[in-house]
Amino acid sequence: MKIFAALRKGENHPIFCEDFLVHSPLGQSFYVAAVMDGCSSGKDSHFAATLLGKLLLKIGRTMNPAPKESAQSVSKQILHSLFELLRQSAEWLQLQEEEMLATLLLLVYHTGHQEACIHVVGDGYVNIDDAWQAFEQNNQPDYLAYHLGKNFEQWYASQKQIIVCQNPTSLAIASDGIGTFKTLQTELPEGFDPKLYLMQDKQMVQNPQMLKRKLVILEKTYGFTPFDDVSLVRIDFDPVPDALPKPE
Repeated sequence: MKIFAALRKGENHPIFCEDFLVHSPLGQSFYVAAVMDGCSSGKDSHFAATLLGKLLLKIGRTMNPAPKESAQSVSKQILHSLFELLRQSAEWLQLQEEEMLATLLLLVYHTGHQEACIHVVGDGYVNIDDAWQAFEQNNQPDYLAYHLGKNFEQWYASQKQIIVCQNPTSLAIASDGIGTFKTLQTELPEGFDPKLYLMQDKQMVQNPQMLKRKLVILEKTYGFTPFDDVSLVRIDFDPVPDALPKPE
């Protein structure tokens, strides 16, 4: 299992990157990753994304799920803890709703069962093997912070953006900024798509810095830069050589 992660500030945000990401093992049988995207029209949106990430790290240090549990049940437990901790943080720090607005893509992988659960709160991109999906909410994401006054079970029951899959060979979650890459160059490889280059392409998969290298290549070779911030975590499971041998 190879873990890749990258964070890239977009041209639209000259001072702060408003995205954040985390990834770490959880207990003996799980791996957790998350990307957060702060609301640009909110207040201190870089703080909102970072707050969610730091709370997730806190949860990861104290939670030890049993191996028999499913990826989705552990994902729900994490979200429940996050829900409560975010509510407590709002009280402790006297935060306004606009100071806590950030999207969340949460990935939980059960290493023993080879099962993954991805929960999207708001918008963003998900890639499983060679299939990607964009979750769009018309630039009006349904942020977790909007629902802190509700009962968690009531909120969770309304969630529709949950994916569960078995035996994936590759997983990736990304903030919606991955869809904002632009270039002025006209001579590009046919069908070249920056988001698929980052989420699916197997080149350099043996390099631990694959995503960071690819971001450099996108800019230096093809002139691609993102307008919005980009946060991306990718997990590859199948061993793939850096390059296939050319036919003789």
